[in-house]
Amino acid sequence: MQHRFNRFSSIAIAAALLAGTPARAAELGDIAVRTYLNQPLTADIELVMLSPDEAAEGVPVRMAGPNIYQGANVRMHPALAGARMSVQRKDHRLFVHIVTLQPVDTEVVHLYLELGNGSRAVVRAATLWLTPEPPGAPRPPVVRPLPAQ
Repeated sequence: MQHRFNRFSSIAIAAALLAGTPARAAELGDIAVRTYLNQPLTADIELVMLSPDEAAEGVPVRMAGPNIYQGANVRMHPALAGARMSVQRKDHRLFVHIVTLQPVDTEVVHLYLELGNGSRAVVRAATLWLTPEPPGAPRPPVVRPLPAQ
């Protein structure tokens, strides 16, 4: 009986230690869509709940693979296939800046991003809502790809 008690105690102590250690994983915060329906997408998504290392050095971000979209039973918008993403720092906060070259022709875009590397990578989902362009609104500049050299 003594052996069982020690084993149980060891498991309980290990569980308590693990429960006391907060698991930190980056999350997606506020989303700012800067373009309208039927225009190339430009959006910024804040990165929150960052570890001190991620806040200081940034966190790698990339579009999640097609298998993630398939697993969620969500169609990846074709404009996202060529999207460019970069992590930018503004006012001591980090944002994922997303730009597509192709116009987005739907009001709702489901986006899955992979944050981090290797075994520490997590997938986060965001829904972007696009509205029709109001009459008389200034159009954003058109981004044209550089010619191949």
